[in-house]
Amino acid sequence: MPYCQQCPTREFPSLQILESHCHSTGHTLHPGPRPIPPSPLAGYCKECRTKYFSTLEGAQAHCKAKGHTPLLILPSPTPKIRKNAGSLILKPEVSSTGTGITYPPNIDPIHHFFTLYPTFTYNPLTSYWAEFHRLCAHLNWLSKSQPSKSALEKFRLPVTLAFNRDFGTNENDLDVWRRLFRSANLGKIPDDLEECKKVIANVHMNLIDLHETQRGVGEVTVYKYESQLREYTRLTGKVFPRSTKEQSEVLKWILREIWGVYRGVNKREPYLVKEEKKDLKMQD
Repeated sequence: MPYCQQCPTREFPSLQILESHCHSTGHTLHPGPRPIPPSPLAGYCKECRTKYFSTLEGAQAHCKAKGHTPLLILPSPTPKIRKNAGSLILKPEVSSTGTGITYPPNIDPIHHFFTLYPTFTYNPLTSYWAEFHRLCAHLNWLSKSQPSKSALEKFRLPVTLAFNRDFGTNENDLDVWRRLFRSANLGKIPDDLEECKKVIANVHMNLIDLHETQRGVGEVTVYKYESQLREYTRLTGKVFPRSTKEQSEVLKWILREIWGVYRGVNKREPYLVKEEKKDLKMQD
């Protein structure tokens, strides 16, 4: 499959859009196939995204030379894992959220999730959401079967923690909102925190897509109306858990009600324009 040689992790909806991207950026359209990272994986470079290493030493040497941050695919040593109420629990080490399930700061929660299935080869250069469904197909799990539902519940927890780590957790940190702006491609980033919140409060985008874009995969669609976002999200199932103690204040701030009825006060309501307040109260 064709891909952009300079942006190998990005996914494009069609060949026409890929060609347009390469033409506008001066990048090279490669006929494919897309490169697959080495297996087994030991680590990758957080800044380079496409630099994967089969040994931890290789990842550390690259990142030391570049001044970048190495991330491990597997912790060393592997943290103790236990089962509790059907959810994946790791022995607490360093918490990014202060509560609940934790990973050491140099461990990517999504990568670690897929290592729990040793017969499946995870490709981190593509959509982690698509990879989860490929995992289900690999294990012959039907889309609405109990094994699939149980695995999805486990998967959403590492996704939530990865979102916290990749964007940040402090809602009063301007850098967090700048990352959101850049990932959503919203144009010029305001210098004022309150102005950033006002823009984000009135933008409707799927947060799984937004997160994947931050990780170098695909592009996020910004919808004109929240009802359009709900329709897309219900169709794809790309949702975060309604409420978990692992959610950061930032994630709670930007979450939208997808399945139920809006029930009142949230932190973004004071920033909504009149039309969006009306749309918010009409959710069904």
